[in-house]
Amino acid sequence: MTLEHWDAVVVGAGPAGSTVARDVARAGRSVLLVERSPWPRWKVCGACLNAGTLQRLDRAGLSDLRTHAEAAPLAGLSLHGWGRRSSVALEGSLALPRRVLDARLVDAAIEYGVTFRSPATASVIADGPESFHRVKIHEEDHESVVGASVVIAADGLGGGLGLLPTRPREGVGERIGLGAVFPDGLVALEPGRIQMAVGRAGYVGAVKTGDGAVTLAAALDRAWVREHRSPGSAVDALLRQAGLPTISGTPDVGWRGTPVLTRGSQETAGHRVFSVGDAAGYVEPFTGEGMTWALGGAAALAPIVVRAIEKWDPRLQDEWRRTHERVVRRSQWLCRAVAWSSHRPAVSRTVMGILSAWPGLARPFIRSAGTLGRAHG
Repeated sequence: MTLEHWDAVVVGAGPAGSTVARDVARAGRSVLLVERSPWPRWKVCGACLNAGTLQRLDRAGLSDLRTHAEAAPLAGLSLHGWGRRSSVALEGSLALPRRVLDARLVDAAIEYGVTFRSPATASVIADGPESFHRVKIHEEDHESVVGASVVIAADGLGGGLGLLPTRPREGVGERIGLGAVFPDGLVALEPGRIQMAVGRAGYVGAVKTGDGAVTLAAALDRAWVREHRSPGSAVDALLRQAGLPTISGTPDVGWRGTPVLTRGSQETAGHRVFSVGDAAGYVEPFTGEGMTWALGGAAALAPIVVRAIEKWDPRLQDEWRRTHERVVRRSQWLCRAVAWSSHRPAVSRTVMGILSAWPGLARPFIRSAGTLGRAHG
C-alpha cells in the first residue's frame, strides 16, 4: 500500500507546534499539523504576552496582534499575600486571549502551506523503513495512516506522544493548573494589571483582556483542591487567604484543569522524533514567559528539522538536546527558582516582605525572564 507521505507531522497546534510547522513549511517542506481539540480552542493559560514574546511575534510578521481588539496593554503586576502587597512595573506586555493567539499562529502556518487537521489525534504506530515513521491519524469517524520523515511532539504538558514522555519534577510538590474565563463585571479587577494572590497552597493570577473578560489561571496544590471539593471553592479560599475579594458567579469558560505541573523530559529527541514547547518539559511561568519559551524553542528547532528531513543523522538528536538546553532551559532558571520558593511558605513570605518594601528589585528579574539564550553558541 502506498502511504500519503509528509516531510513533517507536527502534533499539537499551540504556539510551539504552529510555529515550528510554519517555519518548516517556509523552507519548502510538506507539513501536516494535527490538533486533538476542536478549533478554535480554549486552554488553561494566563493570557499574558511579555515583551520578549511580542518581539518574536513581530519578527514572525504577526505584529497585528498588538492592536487586536481583544488585546489590552499591561502596565504592572500586583502581588497580594501573607498580609503584604507589592506592585511591580511591567514593560511592553499585553493581555490577549489564548484562543486569539493560537488561531492567528495557525492561520499564519496555513498561509505558508501547512495542512491543518482538527479535531484529530496522532500516534506513531511503528517505525517504517529507516527513512520515515508510520503515523496513525484519527479524525472523528475516519482513520488513516501516513508516513512522516520527522515527527514533532508539541502535544503539551505531559505529552511527548508516549515516545519522549515527561515526568513530574522532584522537589516542587504536586500542583495542578486551573483556569476559567469570567464575563465583564463579575470579577473586580483593575484594567492594565495582572493581579496575583500568593498563599500556602499556591497562587492565582487574573487579568482583564480588551473585551472586558477576565482570564483567571491558578497553580494549586492538588490536596488543597480536593479539600475544597471544587476548583472555584479552592480558588476562593486562596483569594480570601490573600485578602482579596472572592468570585461570585459562573465562568463563561471553564473551570478546566491540567496534569501535574512542572515536569521534566527524560529526552527531547529520539529517532526522527523531536519534542518542543511544554512537551519538552514544563516550568511554571508567571508573567507570560511560557509563550517566549514556546516560540523561541520552536524557532530554534525548525532548521534542525529541515536538515533531518533532507538527511537523517542521529547526531541531530544531540544537537537539539544541546540547543534546547541553551535556548530554553537555561532561560527558565528564574521561574524555576520562583516555583521552588512558592512551595516553601517561609521563603515565599520572606520574598513578599522584601518586594513590598523594595518592589523595584523585581524589575531586572522580570526583564531577564523574558529573554532566551542563542540558538548557536
